[in-house]
Amino acid sequence: MFPRLSSLVVVGLHIAVGCTAFTAPTVLTRSNHNNNININNNNNKHVRLYQSSTSSSSTTTTTAGFIETELRGAAMRLHTASQAPKEGQAKEEKAPPTAKPYTPTHSDYLQFLVDSQYVYRALEDIVNDDNNHNDQLAVFRQTGLERVIPLQQDIEFISQEYNIQIPQVGIYGKTYGDGLRDMMTTTTTTTTT
Repeated sequence: MFPRLSSLVVVGLHIAVGCTAFTAPTVLTRSNHNNNININNNNNKHVRLYQSSTSSSSTTTTTAGFIETELRGAAMRLHTASQAPKEGQAKEEKAPPTAKPYTPTHSDYLQFLVDSQYVYRALEDIVNDDNNHNDQLAVFRQTGLERVIPLQQDIEFISQEYNIQIPQVGIYGKTYGDGLRDMMTTTTTTTTT
C-alpha cells in the first residue's frame, strides 16, 4: 500500500522539525480509507502527507507560514553566497586585514602601577585630610583597603626584577588624580561658604 513508507516518515519528521507549529511531540497516523498519513501534535496542528495512486513519490500539503515566507526571504537577503550557496543574496565583503594584537610589556604594566598609585594617593589624601572637616569620609579611614604602600612595593619589585627605571606619572594618572583633588577642593570651599 505504501511502498515508500520510510521516506514518508522521514519527510514527515523533517516537516515536524522545520515547522514552528510542531513543538509538541508528534504522532504519525495512517488512514486506511484514503492512503493518507497524518501528522498530529498536541496543538491540533495537522500536516497531511499523501501519495497519489499513479505515482510512488510523496508530496506534502501545508500552509506556508510567516517563517517560511517573509522571514526566510529576509534572512536570505542577509546571507552571502558562500553562507547559503543556493539562496544567498548579500555581497561578499573582503575581511579587513587582521591586526597583530597588542602585547603589554613590563614597562607598560609598571606605568599602569605608577599611575594607579598617584590616583590612590589622591584618594587616600582626600579621605585622611582632617582639614576638610568632612566627617562623612571618616568611615573610609583605616579600612585595610589602602593601596599606596602595596603599590609602592609592587613598583619597586618590578623595577628591580626586570631592571626597569620607575617612570614619572603619566598624563592619564595625573589628570585623574589632580581632578579628584580639585573636585574635593571645590566641594570643600562651597560647603564652608
